[in-house]
Amino acid sequence: MTTQEKLAIARQLAKLGVDVIEAGFPVASKADFEAVRMIAKEVGNSIDEFGYSPVIGAVSRMVGKDIDLAWEAVKYARHPRMCIFIPTSEIHLKYKLNKTKEEVLKIVKEMVSYTRKLGVTDIQFVSEDSARSEKEFLYQVFGEAIRGGATTIVCTDTVGCVYPTEWGEFIADMKAKIPGAENVIISTHCHNDLGLANANTLAVPGKWRSQSMVLGKGLEMLHLRSGIHQDGMLKHKSTYEYVSPEDIGLCRSNECGIVLGKLSGRHALKSRLVELGHDIGEKEFDDVFLRFKEVAEHKKSVTDEDLVLLVKNKHVRPLVDRSLNDFQVLATMEAAKGYNGVATTHLVAGRENNKISAPKIESVLRVAPSSNMATVRVTKGRKIFSGDSFIQPHIRKMASNPPILPLEVFSARLSKKPEEIIKLDANENPYGPPPEVFHALQQLKFPNIYPDPESRQLRAALAKDSGLGAEHILVGSGADELLELLFRCALGPGDKIMDCPPTFPMYAFQAAVSGALVIKVPRNSPDFSLNVQLMEKMVEQEKPKCIFLASPNNPDGSIVSDEVLRKLLDMRVLVVLDEAYVEFSGMESRMKWVKKYENLVVLRTFSKSAGLAGLRVGYGAFPLSIVEYIRKVKLPYNVSVTAQAAACAALQNTAYLVKVQSALIQERGRLFTLLKEVPFLKPSPSHANHFLCEVTCGMDAEKLKDDLETMGVIIRHNRSLKNYVRISVGKPEHTDALMECLRRLS
Repeated sequence: MTTQEKLAIARQLAKLGVDVIEAGFPVASKADFEAVRMIAKEVGNSIDEFGYSPVIGAVSRMVGKDIDLAWEAVKYARHPRMCIFIPTSEIHLKYKLNKTKEEVLKIVKEMVSYTRKLGVTDIQFVSEDSARSEKEFLYQVFGEAIRGGATTIVCTDTVGCVYPTEWGEFIADMKAKIPGAENVIISTHCHNDLGLANANTLAVPGKWRSQSMVLGKGLEMLHLRSGIHQDGMLKHKSTYEYVSPEDIGLCRSNECGIVLGKLSGRHALKSRLVELGHDIGEKEFDDVFLRFKEVAEHKKSVTDEDLVLLVKNKHVRPLVDRSLNDFQVLATMEAAKGYNGVATTHLVAGRENNKISAPKIESVLRVAPSSNMATVRVTKGRKIFSGDSFIQPHIRKMASNPPILPLEVFSARLSKKPEEIIKLDANENPYGPPPEVFHALQQLKFPNIYPDPESRQLRAALAKDSGLGAEHILVGSGADELLELLFRCALGPGDKIMDCPPTFPMYAFQAAVSGALVIKVPRNSPDFSLNVQLMEKMVEQEKPKCIFLASPNNPDGSIVSDEVLRKLLDMRVLVVLDEAYVEFSGMESRMKWVKKYENLVVLRTFSKSAGLAGLRVGYGAFPLSIVEYIRKVKLPYNVSVTAQAAACAALQNTAYLVKVQSALIQERGRLFTLLKEVPFLKPSPSHANHFLCEVTCGMDAEKLKDDLETMGVIIRHNRSLKNYVRISVGKPEHTDALMECLRRLS
């Protein structure tokens, strides 16, 4: 496939919600390297409304330079993964690797550790040809990989030779006898030579991850294009062939069915040249191989005629000669915009139509006779005028974020009155704001006059409430606006931020809008604490400008201690601390810290504790050296008259706010106790007004969310945490209704 074809498929896989996309083998060719990098940068940084973003993997042999190149290609993804592999069967060790078991164990130990030292936190270790490997040796190999830092191990049936009962027992043995298997994900990779790939995959007991192919890739048994497979077949057919095509009456174009292309290696090319009678010297072969790779970048298959021309040092035309009697341009807007773009045209053989207005064709790049389609390069044509041509490229590539449904939509969908719906999906305050807010809104004066652009009255009230000078405080249309203003001031295309998933998806979303890259440092399991040691390493290695943290964290409710926060501030990067839920944590706000630390910003909101989510009021504490720049880029009337009046009124009745906070904290304790009794839920302790619950016992988290919705109880399911749901703390009667629904589902 071409780079653009791979990118298009990756986009569709992300839309399907695929967990992991193995984007390619970067060392195979320049095009493969570029494809992996493009997929990592675009698809790997796309996020949906739930914060979901797929893991992007790069495949590599267990060779240092290969690993370096693969990591360079894939590291731009939000969730990059290194997929490193080595054969483990006697057949492969003898004929392909020419190594002993002891040598393989040493390679595994060294290369997994090497990968980890690059800062890779997600390492997938693959045993090639597991099904034909000795089990005792596999236990050692996988155990060594896990000790070195592998987070996923993959058992493969490389030649599709096992039966479902065998494979199920095989994986059960791996789970039981591999040291440390309980701490990693076990994945299966089944080939379909005997038509049993699906059956073998489904025969695996318990929880596992399956690797699958799409679009029929891998169905062709007569032609090998992979360089790894070609090399093995040339050394010994049994490495990748369980059933010979000749045994069932089929024939191949050459002895091993090899088709030379961009993935082919030196061995395959050398072998074919010898077959054609060109046994050239090593120096001359090096030159031919380089030119072969250049040609292969533009042709899906390099023919024998092409090889002869390469040996004779003649120019190889990577195009099939065609004449166009007529054509219709069917290019996408993206392809046809510039004067030097690439467009796809439809060949209309034998038809005359002199009225067609189209760009001039400079050259034909590719022809697909079966579909009568050609890809051409166009020059000096008329630009197609389209509105999306004005949009920045990185914005056009962003995944869309479907809006969160409002209460009235749920009401219509469920045929229930809004007050009959129990909404526990967005962490809103079920008690609402203090009575003073309603009075202030009724007495509102001058709604026809623009609001105070500096929110002076509200900032003064916040200064009194927090003990921090008003000059340090800025107000926004929700804390999200202040977050956006920070990105506007400090971050642009190519800059990096650090994010610690699972966390509030708006940090990664704003990075995508700004064209910034996200360095992901996953939280520790099972307590969701920060991996400070790895954060320090990644700050030194990747040089991010900002670290974004929530304390308590959304979605799990964990907190950042004073000690950890000081360590992060000592790293000399801008730390943005989101305290949306701090009122429920029992901890003091760090707003006053901004007077001491030039690299700290603290964000707060009226949405949660004060019950003003519908009016969108947020505020933040900033060092004075940053305040002036935020003011420069802030829109003048960003907080409405009603929002300012409501927030000021809420601060007048702190007793009410404390009472509501206490009620929610008390109900949080009760809800936690009850959730622990649900057989299929495992809630994590929380310092916020919500719980993150793992869905267990084989129950599907998304189905649980949907089932509760039909009963009138709305909770949150995050696609990036597929086995989890988030449940907000409500009133006691909300808890009772939720528990009754969960009991019914049990």
